Parts: sequence; C-alpha cells; structure tokens
Amino acid sequence: MIPVILIALAFSCLTAEDPLLGKIPAGHIIVPGSLRVARDGSRAACVVKKGEKEFALVGDQLSAGFASVWTPALHASGKHVAFRVTKTTTRNATCSVLYDNKTIATDDYIGPVSLDLDDGTPAFWVSSGWINNADGSLTNGPMAVHYGKAKGKKWTLGSLHLAPSFSTQGGKAFSVATRGGNGFLLNLDSKGREQTIDCAVAEPMEVIVSPKGDELAYTYWVNVDLPPSSDAKPIFAVRRERLEGRDPKNPPPDESTAYVTAGAPVFSEDGEHLAFRASDGLKFGAVLDRKSGVALEFDFVDALQISPKTAQLAYRASNGCEIEAEAEAAVLLGTKAKGGKWLVICGEERSKEYEAVGDPAWSPDGSRCAFSVKSKSGWRVLCDGLTGDPYDEISPLVWSEDGHTVHFAGVDADEIRWARLEVE
Repeated sequence: MIPVILIALAFSCLTAEDPLLGKIPAGHIIVPGSLRVARDGSRAACVVKKGEKEFALVGDQLSAGFASVWTPALHASGKHVAFRVTKTTTRNATCSVLYDNKTIATDDYIGPVSLDLDDGTPAFWVSSGWINNADGSLTNGPMAVHYGKAKGKKWTLGSLHLAPSFSTQGGKAFSVATRGGNGFLLNLDSKGREQTIDCAVAEPMEVIVSPKGDELAYTYWVNVDLPPSSDAKPIFAVRRERLEGRDPKNPPPDESTAYVTAGAPVFSEDGEHLAFRASDGLKFGAVLDRKSGVALEFDFVDALQISPKTAQLAYRASNGCEIEAEAEAAVLLGTKAKGGKWLVICGEERSKEYEAVGDPAWSPDGSRCAFSVKSKSGWRVLCDGLTGDPYDEISPLVWSEDGHTVHFAGVDADEIRWARLEVE
C-alpha cells in the first residue's frame, strides 16, 4: 500500500556491508537516469560527464570521451553491457556501439541497442549514407538490423527510436520497417535469416514480442493516408496477434478501440495480459486488457508495469510536464517527458506528488509495489509504508525472489553500491 504519510524508516543506508560496485572518477558527474544494475548486484553501469564529454562507466572502468553516450543496455546477469555513443568531428558525426568494452559497429547512424534476454547478444539498426540537408533536416540512407554477427536486408526505413524486441527465450530480434511505401513487421535470427510478417496495415510504428515468443503487440498508424493539406492529427492504434495460425486478411480487433489514439504496448511477465498508453489528443491514461472508460487525466504516463499473479497495473504519471516528442507521437514507446510533478499509481493506490519518480516494480507475488522518488533530500525508495535513506541517484529496482527485499544500485558521493530496502 502506498503511504500518504511515511510511517516507518527502514535501514537501507550505504554501509560497509553493501558491496562496492564502482566509483565515479574525480571531476565527473553521473548523468541522471543512466544508472543500471544486474539482478544479482554483480555489476553496475552508467553514463558520466566531465565538461562537454560523456563517458561510459562500468564498475571502475571508464571509456574514452564522446559527444554523447546513451543509457546502457545491461543484461540481467550482468555479463554483458552495451552503450550507443556518438563521436563528432569538424566534418561529420558517427555512431558506434561499445559492447563489453569493444567497438563492434560504427556507421553514420546506429539506433537504440537491446540485448537478447537469453544470452545478451546485442541488436540494433544501422544506416550508411545519411545526408545533412541545408535546412537542418536529415535524409537517411538504407537501414538494416544487426543482431550479433548477423545482418538483415536493407530497408528504406527501420525503427529510429525503439530497439529490437526479444522474447525471454531469445534467438530472434523483432522490429518494424518500411520498403516501397509498405510497412512490415520482421524478425532476424542469429544466422542472418530474416522473416517478414505481413500485418495488413500500411504503417506499423513499433512492435514487441511476448515473453513466450508466441504473440506480437504492435502500434500502427490508422489514418496514414491523410493528404498533406489535412489538419487532422495522426491516430495510432494497438493490435495484438498470435504468430501461429494467424490470418493477415482477417486480423483481430484492435486492443485500443475505446480510445482516440494509443501506443506503447507492454506484456505481462506471463504474456497473458497487455497494457498500453491511451490519449484523447490532450490527456493520457494507462489501460489494461482493453478496459474501456479509463480516465485520461494526466499530461503524460509512462513505465507501465503489470503485476504478476494479481494482474494490476502500475505506472508513472505527471501533470505540468513537457513531452519531448511531437504531440501526435507522444503515445509511442520511447517518448520521454521532463519537468512538472510526478506520482506513481499502483493498482488503486496513488502516491503523493514528487519532483521525479522512478519506474514502479512489483513484488514476485504481485502484492506490493516499490518505487523511488526524488525530493530536495535526494532519491529514496518507498514500499509498503517504508522509506529508505537518500541517495544521489538510484537504479531501477530489483526484488529478491522471496519478496522480502528491494535491491538497487545507490550512489553516495563518488561510490556506487549494491543497496537494499528490507520490507519484511
């Protein structure tokens, strides 16, 4: 239950018992929101900054400086970590992928990186031949998915803002792409075999595969044929389909028919439930399993999480924030927002408003929801009437298998430690 008034103080401070995961080098500061930690606390990774340069930091190992470094993709086991980085010169900019301290790809453009949930193999979109136009816009060259050493076919346009999706079994990277004015879902396996999946829509925008690998959920552009002179806004819808026995000519009804526009689908851990972000063009809400009549009352919602066993929905919500995307595309995965006041909704309970909040995390039995909040004193973890001590930065939260402890990486001054909040 989320407290209105904090009723207890739990001992989660950084002590000698909390393993040291790394140190932030002198003169560097951590980039907010970039800290990630393995499920067992064996490894932490983040982005740090000094002057105009950004650096990848894994434990105590610091990379060279780059113009920009994106939040790391850290495998749950901690055995593999990938960073997308950008290097600029007086003539151009190039992107690279750093994987386990080695540069494995460099090109004009590289998209967000994901890791195979099974073995940690990296996957991302790559493109050559990008042109910087006089008006400041970019013209992209052909794009292809890279999955480990495998490379897919060339497409006119691939997914620019979302990394490929994996099931828990791994073995195939799923994404969206367009060629010849037509959009497709696709997957690429580790041997370079690429399969296109006809989804009977002109413009799929994003896709995720279910944990079991037997279903897809994707967002598509409904009114893609709008004439250029039209004042109508783009409308998106969410659809869910099984991979086996599907009939592209007779697709199932959309999950989001009760709402004007929707996107950002997410499966539950068992693949039985699906949630998505919905909007009326102005306000947002979070919807679970096609439920109609959900109040669209926030300026933005994010980080949807479905509880195991109890099938409740938790998410972050904000009013007064600024969305870092075109208004019509704000329902899509990868959209960020800043500023305003933030709160966390867990089932029927709501937290107070804070300067910022972290992603909610359900306990293994789905009975409790933990999350981090930021106030003047720093970041703290809250759960079930308990609150921890403040930290400069906190990673996403990890529950112990028995549901008694919430673990996380906590930053105190220049130290990154494996910290915890005991809830039982």
